[in-house]
Amino acid sequence: MRVVWKTVRWGGFIGLLVLLGGGLYISSSEAYLYLTRSESRAQQAAQAMFEEICGRQRLDPHSFHGPDRLSVQSDEKLGTYTFVWTRSPEETISVSVTYLPYDLPYSISEAITEHKG
Repeated sequence: MRVVWKTVRWGGFIGLLVLLGGGLYISSSEAYLYLTRSESRAQQAAQAMFEEICGRQRLDPHSFHGPDRLSVQSDEKLGTYTFVWTRSPEETISVSVTYLPYDLPYSISEAITEHKG
């Protein structure tokens, strides 16, 4: 019985260390991204996402111009970086880069998706 108790106790201790290590790893990577954030890094991440979107939607990325930042003041208030690529006034792809948590939400105008259908 004593051996079982020691095994359970050590197993719980090791499990706790694994959970704490995983949490530290995730929070440290989020903290690193937040502390090293800049417009140029955000633009690189948004550009990569834009190219991925174009690949998925079978669009020519060279047919768009941009990236443009249309709402710098609003972005500063929200703590995000938003980049917009435009093919025509109705055809745009917008990619935002947010921190804490790090995310790359995007939107594709309906005019682009309607042409595909």
